[in-house]
Amino acid sequence: MKKTFYSIVGSMVLLTSFSAYSLDDLAIHKKTVAATKNMGDERFVSVTGVIVERIMGEYYRFRDKTGDMCLEIDSDKLVHFGTRSLPFGAVFHLIRGKQVTITGETDREYFKDGCEKFNVDVSEITVIDKSLNLNKIPSDDLLNQAAVEPTL
Repeated sequence: MKKTFYSIVGSMVLLTSFSAYSLDDLAIHKKTVAATKNMGDERFVSVTGVIVERIMGEYYRFRDKTGDMCLEIDSDKLVHFGTRSLPFGAVFHLIRGKQVTITGETDREYFKDGCEKFNVDVSEITVIDKSLNLNKIPSDDLLNQAAVEPTL
């Protein structure tokens, strides 16, 4: 009898914890900057635009036709160029101002230096600008020796 009771209670707790997140929480929403800024915390988004500048550290200004927002990008995040992927820190100077699609999670924090109280913690960057000359990207051997901090 006790085993049955504990099984039922355990199942109820487990179901309650899974129902705390809806499928909408886990979906990746394709948005504009303006729409992304109006989303809640910890939502997955995909936005197309350009990385305009490095603000400081791992924070960057991103722009589309609807406005600007901050991105948090670790220098070791991979940037996808078709079939090739390279670390962001080694190619920032090449992709700055080029059309990219970023995917990440919205993050509302009290304050970030140089950023509003909202940013997107980037998990993936895909270059979609066809004008980027891939021959300018150093060989993989040079990338392994490159500094991990982005250069401006």
